[in-house]
Amino acid sequence: MAEAGKAKKRARSPNYPFVDLQVAVGHTEALYSHDRRHPVPILIAHERWGYKRGSAAGNQCTAALKSYGLIRVEGRGDDRKLSVTEAGERIVRHAPDRPQRLRDAALSPPIHSELWSKYREAGLPSDDVVKNYLVWEREQNRFNEDVVDGVICRFRDTIAFANVQNTDTIEEDEGLSYGEEKQGNGILEVLGPLVPSVKKQAVVEGMIKQDIFALDEGQIVIQWPTILSEASFDDVKDWLKILQRKIGRCVRPRSASEPMPEVDSGDDDNA
Repeated sequence: MAEAGKAKKRARSPNYPFVDLQVAVGHTEALYSHDRRHPVPILIAHERWGYKRGSAAGNQCTAALKSYGLIRVEGRGDDRKLSVTEAGERIVRHAPDRPQRLRDAALSPPIHSELWSKYREAGLPSDDVVKNYLVWEREQNRFNEDVVDGVICRFRDTIAFANVQNTDTIEEDEGLSYGEEKQGNGILEVLGPLVPSVKKQAVVEGMIKQDIFALDEGQIVIQWPTILSEASFDDVKDWLKILQRKIGRCVRPRSASEPMPEVDSGDDDNA
């Protein structure tokens, strides 16, 4: 008999991708750039993605990449090995069918295909409507309110990144498991590195350019190759638009008691 007054265990949310598709493609590129499609030990993959070896975040990212169809996973536990799939290779190498491959990947996770099937005909409604469906209206496996905002955010970012249109259909795929988001994660752990990490030596040798912008809350660091194709530059511009929306969600509204910022006189040369 259960103890009287014992707290009811919180129901676990259904499976959902830990990172959006753009981050997942960046992680896939990090694997492919080092080892092409050869199997990579999972602990090495975690390090390349900027996570601690064997961390929950690293394992959740692994499950997310698998759910998008970008990698194949073999083995169990820390003995698992990851290899880039054909779809993953064609995406990171910008094959002619990359746009369609991205759309297929975006709709591969079951929760993404469910939401797209439900809303694609009339277009996606507001976040409040989607949230109400996920938390209250699903017949089973409803989402917890403490994670549902992140689920919706990553779904929208994924659909936008892949340029999914309401004419796109969904191919059925076998169920795949993801990691549940841990409560209290910081934004860097939730989203993962936005671009594959680059060795400092590459910056010194001139292969990579880097710019650091200092803020009161910390630094924003951006690195990019010294030579880019026009197609890659167009991808960067699209990524910056998505990044602007992501960063905007982190902005805390100014309270009435806070002083107004100083107005830039325009005397400084910011060219």
